[in-house]
Amino acid sequence: MLRFFFFNLLGNIIPMPIALICVPVISRLAGVDRLGALGIVWALVGYFSFLDFGLSRVVTRRVAHAIEKDRLQDELSELRGFFLWWAIPLMLVIALVLLIAGSWLSHIWSEGPIAMEIESAWVWIAWCVPVTLATNWFRGMLEGMQQFGRLNVLRVIFGSWNYAAPAIIVFWQPNLEAMIIAIVLGRFLALIAHVFACLQVDRQIVFGAAPRKIDSLGHFFREGGWMTVSNVISPLMVYFDRFLLATMLPARAIAWYVVSLELMMRTTVIPAALASVLFPKFSGRIKLRRAASRRIYMSAAFA
Repeated sequence: MLRFFFFNLLGNIIPMPIALICVPVISRLAGVDRLGALGIVWALVGYFSFLDFGLSRVVTRRVAHAIEKDRLQDELSELRGFFLWWAIPLMLVIALVLLIAGSWLSHIWSEGPIAMEIESAWVWIAWCVPVTLATNWFRGMLEGMQQFGRLNVLRVIFGSWNYAAPAIIVFWQPNLEAMIIAIVLGRFLALIAHVFACLQVDRQIVFGAAPRKIDSLGHFFREGGWMTVSNVISPLMVYFDRFLLATMLPARAIAWYVVSLELMMRTTVIPAALASVLFPKFSGRIKLRRAASRRIYMSAAFA
């Protein structure tokens, strides 16, 4: 467990120096106003992750529990069916809603040329959200199988991409549209990489029978419903201040606030790294004796 914790910790920490190098580059070449607007885009895509309705966590719990009960293949079959028949259509609906709302949303936080650049890139933002949700689904699979080594290699690569790609592209195209496209391209590549990682672990995650079960929709959403509340409220508490300030202040002022806030928020990586390891541990041991559960918890908290 300690090894997995360090994997998660490194996966979250290594992209930080990349961000510290790249953010000043973006600020200098694209301007502080565009950096502030880019911070809003990062927050927007991050906040819309709540639209998975807690399903990525449900996947982690169910996979971990199925491994414990030696019924993984049956569980993977049901998960494939839900993903194909219910999750993918839902993600497409989300993308269409965002596309329709794009003209309005892109002008809430900016005006003038920056608003026009965001609007021209909005189609990329809209498709980035369902791609991110699909990636979270496959990440949940890998977490349930405790493949933290593979996960954190991908986290380092694409966490760094999130900052490095716009910093590189800004040398040729110092505008928001080009930077957003560079970020979204990374999200598409991340999805492909997570699918490939799943295939390396177990081809049955992706390939095999995918039964369409009507009752699975309600079952999955009931199970993930309590997490949906947290997924909506927690990011809102984290990101709402930037959205509110962006309606009141120019993008230049938001840039200074977002950069300092992002640095402060990175201090949460330690408990987040530990929680990611403990969740599948406890999920796979629903009926574990209280004393054993307490022992795992205490060793994680105080080791």
